[in-house]
Amino acid sequence: MEKKFSKIAVVGLGLLGGSICKAVKNTMPDTQIVSFGRNLDSMKQALIDKNVDSIELLENISVSNFDIFIVALPVEISKIVIKDILNLKNFDESVIVIDVGSVKKELLDYISNEENSSNFIGCHPMAGSEKTGYISSSFDLYKDATVVITPIKKNRKQDIEKVEYFWKSLGANVIFSSPKEHDLIVAYISHMPHIVAASIVNGLYDGVQNGVPEQVLSDFIGGGFRDVTRVASGSPDMWRDIVLQNSDKIEESIKDVISNLSNFLNIMKDSEKLYEYFSGAKKFRDKIMKKRIIVAIDGPAGSGKSSVSKVVAIKMGLKYIDSGAIYRSITLYLLEKYGEIIKIQDKNEVFNDLNIRQEFMLDGNTLTFLNDDDISVKIRDERITLNIGKVSEQEVIREYVTNLLKEWSKSSSVIMDGRDISTVVFPNADLKVYFDASVEERTKRRVFEYTEMGKNVDENMIKKQITQRDSDDKNRQFGALKQSEDAVYFDTSDFSKEKVIEKLSEMVEKTFSN
Repeated sequence: MEKKFSKIAVVGLGLLGGSICKAVKNTMPDTQIVSFGRNLDSMKQALIDKNVDSIELLENISVSNFDIFIVALPVEISKIVIKDILNLKNFDESVIVIDVGSVKKELLDYISNEENSSNFIGCHPMAGSEKTGYISSSFDLYKDATVVITPIKKNRKQDIEKVEYFWKSLGANVIFSSPKEHDLIVAYISHMPHIVAASIVNGLYDGVQNGVPEQVLSDFIGGGFRDVTRVASGSPDMWRDIVLQNSDKIEESIKDVISNLSNFLNIMKDSEKLYEYFSGAKKFRDKIMKKRIIVAIDGPAGSGKSSVSKVVAIKMGLKYIDSGAIYRSITLYLLEKYGEIIKIQDKNEVFNDLNIRQEFMLDGNTLTFLNDDDISVKIRDERITLNIGKVSEQEVIREYVTNLLKEWSKSSSVIMDGRDISTVVFPNADLKVYFDASVEERTKRRVFEYTEMGKNVDENMIKKQITQRDSDDKNRQFGALKQSEDAVYFDTSDFSKEKVIEKLSEMVEKTFSN
């Protein structure tokens, strides 16, 4: 991948578009920037400031010779402009088109049937303020901000990597999400709070109509009201379009707020319940606003690591990463390419042609993709289980996986399970737990798992495989399975899954509180 941007285009020089131009000129001064818009006069200041190299009318758009075409317009207008760009007669298939909008699924559905839709990659910088326009833009707006990329199956690996590199070059932290998951999350953490802020202000306005003296309000207003209602000063046009495009997900979040407020009305004269209400809100906010933590879960196959970690991830607001699925993906890749597990001597002979990514869904499922193909089911095949040991024992492969896991864990709190997560991958993890269970119990669990998948298996054969896998894992030369000295030992043999979830959740909660 060529990590260089010779020429980029920006449509829209508002807060986000203007900040992109300033950031690019600050970090990549040799990059040529062309800005397109409907009014040349409104773009002249950026030209005077030398934050763009030229300005053009929107109707003169051409996509030739550009590396990336950035549409930084309100979401409703973006849909139309992006579609027009993808349908240009002179469309250059090497050009990547991205946006900065906070709603993704409707946009992607809108352009899904366009001939060049694979060239569009959805992006959402979680940055900005209630201020608008180029005058409010800043070269450091994206520094340490989170940018969500929402790739779809038809997007090309090299294009996704280039977009990721672009945002990181501006100082941003990049995370990936499915469009559907993205829209649900931002409905709760961005869209609904704005609506609530506007409701508070409108409620105060109604109060003024009913007798609250407006002339002295400014004397009473303090930091609390300003903080809670700040976003209500955002662009009405922009927020109207956002609500229209993400109405279904916003409706879910609003109903939850209404339910909480209704409950609050019922407990307003109950001291104990009031304390529980505010205490619960404080505890949850403190948890999700805390610094990133790493929870490392090790243990043998069938000890309950994966199934429990996924549930706890959802319950405690963590990102779940399935390290075993990465080894399974490499196993599948090698078997399909060579027909057997070969010894990897040089990482470049395999890993330059290998792209593995995961998406942890809100329903607890983890989707694993190999070169953009969903292999989540394939990697659970018994053939993979029988050969994975030959892959996981190789030093070059373990080094590759370790680096990948560390990269995936940079932007959020995570819970991760495997064989050497607490001893090799994250020796400084905030919480280390070693899961264990008897061979008999683990055999029973594995048989149940295969049966649920509709597969007929021999229980004795499964038991032999688990016993052999234990021996291989504990005696391998690199990344051997062992309990870290500072890990909590947890034998799950005699515990129900619900009880294990409860105990691990308590450990995570305590870790957040420390």
